[in-house]
Amino acid sequence: MRKYMAASFFLCLGGFLTACARPAIDAANPNNDGITAQPSPKSEVADTVQLICQMTLDLPALEQYFHPTEPSRKPLRVLKNDTIKGDMKLTKFNLPVVFITAQEAKKKKTPYFEFTSIEVKDATATVNFRYRIEGIRGKVNFKRDGAWQIVSHELVEE
Repeated sequence: MRKYMAASFFLCLGGFLTACARPAIDAANPNNDGITAQPSPKSEVADTVQLICQMTLDLPALEQYFHPTEPSRKPLRVLKNDTIKGDMKLTKFNLPVVFITAQEAKKKKTPYFEFTSIEVKDATATVNFRYRIEGIRGKVNFKRDGAWQIVSHELVEE
């Protein structure tokens, strides 16, 4: 009897371990045919762009130009353009950034922050921006050494 119980226990245990070791079913791969979902390079680039844009908005040297106590400056508005489509989640002043078109900005006479170019290459990135209401433009250089970090920045009054 003990041999039978021990054999049953190990059979059950083996089935349990096999079930636990089986990879989870992927919605994109319902047959679970051994292919695992990997993040696409495009999503990694989008995540990187979002991160470096957020780091740019959080740049301490820019704080003096945002003036969050002025009603027209909060929430921060960012211009949708060829560089930024408005499909990312950014924050400023503990509020979500609002993405606007040039037409909306002109019609409402709303100040906005503009990312004029973003270039990501392997372990480096460069962000160029403009904040016309304050008459400044700037550039931030990043490098990735494990995590992205700011290497240098420059602000120029226009």
